[in-house]
Amino acid sequence: MLILICDTPPAVAIGWNTYKQLSNPCVQYGTSSSNLQSTACSTISITYPNSRTWGNTVTLSGLSPGTTYYYKITSTNSTVEHFVSPRPAGDTGAFSFNAVIDLGVYGADGYTIKADNAKRDTIPLIDPSLNHTTIGRLANTIDDYEFVLHPGDLGYADDWLLKPKNLFDGVDAYAAIVEQFYGQLAPISGRKPYMVGPGNHEANCEEVP
Repeated sequence: MLILICDTPPAVAIGWNTYKQLSNPCVQYGTSSSNLQSTACSTISITYPNSRTWGNTVTLSGLSPGTTYYYKITSTNSTVEHFVSPRPAGDTGAFSFNAVIDLGVYGADGYTIKADNAKRDTIPLIDPSLNHTTIGRLANTIDDYEFVLHPGDLGYADDWLLKPKNLFDGVDAYAAIVEQFYGQLAPISGRKPYMVGPGNHEANCEEVP
């Protein structure tokens, strides 16, 4: 996930989750996909009670404004992605962004619209017979906007208990939906800054041990 940081020169924070805590999370980056000549690291790898993952954050600072950067998380299974750094302060040019709210998991564990079985989605881990218009549109129009604003209600993982199959899974059911949601957003939030805020589904989260 990319997060914009208000700074001069501009900076972007790269966030990702792992199933083990990292002592030194790092990101390689540069202006060429074949030459990631810079490396940034941090010691931020944190979790919270009942989470199955650790959240890692590395800040890429001193970026040139409005420039395409390529980056790769230092790991054994990451790939090269890219983003455009923030515009310079005072830029008065027009821009577009997407504002979303109440965005649930895309698929059988979320709020979906059953569509034509022949439909094929490009977002991973999703049954092709299911369609979620918001996440699908964010992915299909990713070149049409600069960032996403999501002020609350991410994934609806606290609604896990509404699914009978989850009743005996408790915390693991909640965590699995959260992880699925992050995975579905990765093709979007890995390229576009994704700015979030807490909603009632985050503040009043329901977890039953």
